[in-house]
Amino acid sequence: MTIIEPIVTAISAVSAAIAPIQPALVTGLLGLFGIMLTRQVTKGQLSVQQQTLFVSLIDRRLTWQKGFRDAVKKWDEQMGQIIGDRKTDTIAPTGLFEMGVLLGEARWLFGTEVAAAAKAIDDQAKVVVNLRIAASGGNHDAAARVGDAVLLMYDLLDPLSDAIKPYLYLGDIKRPKKVVKVPERLKTIGKSKQ
Repeated sequence: MTIIEPIVTAISAVSAAIAPIQPALVTGLLGLFGIMLTRQVTKGQLSVQQQTLFVSLIDRRLTWQKGFRDAVKKWDEQMGQIIGDRKTDTIAPTGLFEMGVLLGEARWLFGTEVAAAAKAIDDQAKVVVNLRIAASGGNHDAAARVGDAVLLMYDLLDPLSDAIKPYLYLGDIKRPKKVVKVPERLKTIGKSKQ
């Protein structure tokens, strides 16, 4: 008797012992493989859906950015006319209303960084109004500070643009692994709450 014969006998015994459960074992392994494959496909689909949503928001985000800049400019011009002329019945502050609507959309379209940058501009706009009102009432100190306050308001548009840039990045072929900025609420789409 050679050394191989006991090994062959042992393998034959094991094969005979698992023969009745072999179909169930194979079915179980195939089922497990199917579950793992389905999970990977679902993750891939979720990633594609998130990217599709991100790309579909690009145009809306660009429109928002241009609209907010235009609203700030319009608001500044209208407030100068309203306070300077004191004819509030002829000029409606539509720029102010547009800024308010766009501020509400900022957090939904972008995230807290962009909303905070837009809010900083809105806060500075309120400072400008108060200074203009004081200056039109004869306050010389306020009149001297209005110009700087208006410049600061427009200067705050640059940090807003910087905050928006990551939300507009589509990626490039040379660096496909670069991470895009996705608002937190989009990251939770499709994830179960545990």
